[in-house]
Amino acid sequence: MYTKKEINNKLIENNCFIDEKTLESFLKRWKIEAIYEDEENCEYFDDLSIAKIKKGLALKAEGKSDIDIYMELNSEKKFLPEKVNPVVHIENNYEGAELKKITLDITNQTLTVLAETIAHKITSDISDHLKDSDLLKSANDLGGMKRDNEILAKQVEKLIEENKNQAQKINELKTENDKFKPLFGSVYMKID
Repeated sequence: MYTKKEINNKLIENNCFIDEKTLESFLKRWKIEAIYEDEENCEYFDDLSIAKIKKGLALKAEGKSDIDIYMELNSEKKFLPEKVNPVVHIENNYEGAELKKITLDITNQTLTVLAETIAHKITSDISDHLKDSDLLKSANDLGGMKRDNEILAKQVEKLIEENKNQAQKINELKTENDKFKPLFGSVYMKID
């Protein structure tokens, strides 16, 4: 994978002298997408992208417009990067078995199909897990609990209001009770 700066250095090695802003402009106009972007928004490109840029620069030198270059770079025919021949190395008789080490060139198309397949598998596994789990039931129960909590909160508010009213009545009765003075024994007289 290559950053824009590394792509620019590769182009300089091939006697293509453009600055990074021009390179970025060509990438946007020719719709050459990065294959990866990290947390710091640094974009990374692959060999296919470099091959497309080189082809685009060659077409630009021939006087083609950006639209024509875009159409040619993104046409139905698959644009392949410089081909690397597969390497096959055979080791014989490792405890009676024949082992083969094979290194193959994997194109962007293969990686894209593989990535899409893995993403689809992960997505379907997660959705199946969610369907099979009690998560939806828990969410429904949580909605019922929320409604119950609201009812309880209203009842608590009502009890608090009644408690305040009772406390006020108690205070009134105490002040009324203080007006009575004992005369003798269990006989009381109200003094206003």
